[in-house]
Amino acid sequence: MINTQEIKHQKIKNQYNSKITFGFGEDRVPIISVLTKSSYKFSKDSFKLRLLEDITPLSDQDSYNGIGDPQLNSIYRPNESIPYKKYTDIILVGTIKTYQKKKVTSLDIGIDVLGRKKIVRVYGDRYCTYQKNEFPLYSEPKSFVEMPLEYERAYGGKDTVSIVNETYSYPRNPIGKGYALLNTADLINELQLPNYEDPNDLLLPNKLITKKPHNWNNLPLPQGFGWVAPNTYPRSSFAGIIPAYLSVDEIPREALLGIVPKDQVALSRQLKLPSYNAQFNNGAPFDMTYDYLKPKVNIKLANFFEETRVMEFQLPKIEPVIYLDIGKGKKKLTTECQTIIIDIDTQIIDIIWQAWQSLPDFRAFSQLETINYDVV
Repeated sequence: MINTQEIKHQKIKNQYNSKITFGFGEDRVPIISVLTKSSYKFSKDSFKLRLLEDITPLSDQDSYNGIGDPQLNSIYRPNESIPYKKYTDIILVGTIKTYQKKKVTSLDIGIDVLGRKKIVRVYGDRYCTYQKNEFPLYSEPKSFVEMPLEYERAYGGKDTVSIVNETYSYPRNPIGKGYALLNTADLINELQLPNYEDPNDLLLPNKLITKKPHNWNNLPLPQGFGWVAPNTYPRSSFAGIIPAYLSVDEIPREALLGIVPKDQVALSRQLKLPSYNAQFNNGAPFDMTYDYLKPKVNIKLANFFEETRVMEFQLPKIEPVIYLDIGKGKKKLTTECQTIIIDIDTQIIDIIWQAWQSLPDFRAFSQLETINYDVV
């Protein structure tokens, strides 16, 4: 069994923070992975990122917004020690601020990477009023100058009122706002509406009432830029878990978007849905995961910052070179950009790279006697 004190690492130029992790790659192949992190400062005055020497260690657990309760709060910053990801994740954390702190009641924000644009509409706080035999009435959105980036403000939530002694949660986002089964005064009056919505699929009053739990598949997809909880659909399906109230021949909306297979529900009912798919490790929203991003890719952010409407910067032109020796000689590994965390508040971007080597079987973990790795 390897002693962690025997793991040797040569850190060059003080620009990387690295660690060894063990886990699984594609098809549950055992791997040993070297994760490497760098931090950079970005600003409206410079297209290039400025390398920082003060790099926080790679975290090994998720941290949460609010009171830090995983049942009530969204993930603020993710676990940074995941050994392997199938794609590059990009997430944004912090609080958006309107340009020059001007009050607005709604605002479109977005990210553009490699020509793929994601646009989300932000509304000020709104609530519902019950109207007998009519669709609920929406209040006008309140003005705002700041809005936290968190899934508590996206569509979703729980309905504990419609059916006595029963709680129904929206499988895609059980901590959000706006989920309602029945049009009753007790539920609808003062029901909060989501702050973040898809401008092409707005939660209009005629779409608010779902009528029965089985209709959840047709409801709006929650909109956000942060880390998606592992117990929410579709991420949970990559661990073999499918929400209830889906008929065997029903095609999830995510299947139409190419995120999950069209026969996913049928595979689950037949106990043929794999319990591990490496895509589970990707926790960014499905429209913010990319084939491994290369150096010098441009990232453009719109309407997140007080000082400028558009912030644009370029990923570093070089990436770390990682070597690993597990007793068979020094080997250069393939480096892949795994995770990009953009902090809106501090204007710091953390980039995590992965480089891994497969092992012959599970027993190899305990048979390793020493590990040397270099990051240059």
